[in-house]
Amino acid sequence: MKRLLILGGGTAGTRVANAVAKRRPDVSVTVADSHGDHLYQPANLYIPFGIDFETRRDARALLRESVVLRVERASRIDAAARTVHFESGVKVEYDALVIATGSRTDHDAIPGLSEAGHHFHCEKSARALKDALALFEGGKVIVGASRLPYKCPPSPIEFTLLLDERLREQGVRTRTEIHYVYPLPRVMSLAPVADAVDGIFKDRGIKTATSFETESADPEKRTIRAADGRVLPFDLLVMVPPHCGAPFLAESGFAGPGNWVKADKETMRVADGIYALGDAADLPVPKSGAAAHYQSDVVVENVLAEIDGGAPAAKYDGRVQCFCETGKNQALKIEFTYATPPERPKTSYLAHHQKAILNRLYFSLIPHGWL
Repeated sequence: MKRLLILGGGTAGTRVANAVAKRRPDVSVTVADSHGDHLYQPANLYIPFGIDFETRRDARALLRESVVLRVERASRIDAAARTVHFESGVKVEYDALVIATGSRTDHDAIPGLSEAGHHFHCEKSARALKDALALFEGGKVIVGASRLPYKCPPSPIEFTLLLDERLREQGVRTRTEIHYVYPLPRVMSLAPVADAVDGIFKDRGIKTATSFETESADPEKRTIRAADGRVLPFDLLVMVPPHCGAPFLAESGFAGPGNWVKADKETMRVADGIYALGDAADLPVPKSGAAAHYQSDVVVENVLAEIDGGAPAAKYDGRVQCFCETGKNQALKIEFTYATPPERPKTSYLAHHQKAILNRLYFSLIPHGWL
């Protein structure tokens, strides 16, 4: 029996595991996850505003019965021996390996940032931010992303607009300045989307500071400094910290800066018998479940082809479809591929409700491959 080992039990790993197990009972499928919980990370955006969706579920409950789940933390990949070593001392052999280890925040990458500010890219931090917002009575707010890449590129835009809406409801907006800061020359990398967001920010009195790559933060002076020397003061800082791939990947021979795995952007192939997808992969698309959804279909086809002695022929076209909350029960729907850039989106009630349905039903849909 051929052996498929998947590192990571999130959206990408779960979709690949269940699809292969369903199609090929003759393939042994094992998922190794570092903590055994399947996290629905988009829910963290809403926690600071008192809106709670289910954020986690036992990974075992979302996998097909034939899939083996190992709660283990990988320490090394030996590609020559087709073996993964784990911190427990166990080693597991494979015929095909899928790296779906996601991304994590790097709180030590920017001096002072974790002490000075908040973020919502993990549940614990999102709940701390909720407490901070409950005490906020006005002042200067900075929201943004410190460095690229990070998971869910529209998320700081979403937070900014949801915060603007909340402060207006509370009667605090008139005594609050909101500044959105971003490392790129635009508020987002996709120009048509950036154009749409620029218009929304202007209408709602939100100021922007672009090409602002955060170099340090001073929790005592309540300031952040950019690499070009600009300094901005704040009373409340909500800054997406730098992200990185799993630490053990640094020594794998497959990862570049940030521990992101270098994979072919179409076949998702890393090396003989090895594939990577989702946040873990270094691809020219956003790190998001919306991208992993389409990538997983390609990885399944190519893994099975290689297991059967063939060549990977399925190709990922860079397809992404996602939603960007804009407040007022509206959202932007963003769709594009490698070859087709997005059109300038318009705010839509339908897009907001589509995202709301996904938030509520995610854990019911993911086991069946409907996401």
